[in-house]
Parts: sequence; structure tokens; C-alpha cells
Amino acid sequence: MNGADTEVINRFVLKDKYPIRQYYHSRTTLPMRESEWDVDSDDEPDETWLHRMSAELLDDFEDVSSKEKIFMKSWNKYIKSHCLLSDRSLPERCLRFVNSHVHHLTKQRLRQNLLLHLMNLWDSGLVSSQHILTCLAVYDDHCTESTELCSEALPNGNGTKTADA
Repeated sequence: MNGADTEVINRFVLKDKYPIRQYYHSRTTLPMRESEWDVDSDDEPDETWLHRMSAELLDDFEDVSSKEKIFMKSWNKYIKSHCLLSDRSLPERCLRFVNSHVHHLTKQRLRQNLLLHLMNLWDSGLVSSQHILTCLAVYDDHCTESTELCSEALPNGNGTKTADA
């Protein structure tokens, strides 16, 4: 290499701890300050404000029951906190949601809301009937283990399945 090439290369090679050019945060695209060059804080977002705003917007609906609001707040918080790359991964996310929130869902007696939400997803072609049955089975299995939480959750109203249901 001749002297001119070395000079060009040296302009782009980091010689100290400070970047050669301006860098930006990956999510907000705001310029990074000198103290932020080592770590991009946008990689660890604090989205509590987003969850709070979403919950407040849901509370503004007057034609939605309180149980529907409780369910949708849980669903929205879960779905926003877990990366959903495609419609194809939604059935698995539904099952993970039910598994991780089954105690909350049963305590709040949200089986009907869960079923309605899954039926809306089915109507849109996002989940199959088998996925719905699997999610409800997880809910119902939890209810049979803890009947005190699920007295209204299962068809006969006493926490157990009947032959007619």
C-alpha cells in the first residue's frame, strides 16, 4: 500500500474509544451522546408507558364489558412484549399466552372471553379449531386442578365437566 491508501484507511479506523462519525439509537433514531456510545439503550426498551396508554385507551370504550377489557389488556401486553414475526406463529403464541396466564384467566373467570378471542382469530383464518381446543383444554385442565377458581368456568357451573357439555 502506498501512503495515500494508508491515509484513507486511517480515517476510518478507530484509534481511541470515540467513534469517528455520529451514531444513532437503533429504535428512536436519536443521535447518541458521548456517554452512550458503548451501549445502545434502545436494545432494552422500557415499554411500560405503552402498556399503560393501551390500557387507558381500552378503558375509554363504553360498549365493552369489564371482563373483555381485562382480557384484552392481558392479551395486548403479552403480544406487545413478545415478538410476533408472522401470522404463522400466532397459534403457538396463543398457547403460550394461555399457559403463562392460565391462573390469571381462571381467577378472573375469563374462559368465555378467551374463547371469543380465539374464535375471532379462527374467523380471520389465523388459528385452527384444533388450536382453539388445545388452548381451552389447558384452561379447563387448570380448572379441574383448582375448582375453587373455576366455579363458573366450566359448562355446568360447579367446576366439573358434565356428560351433556
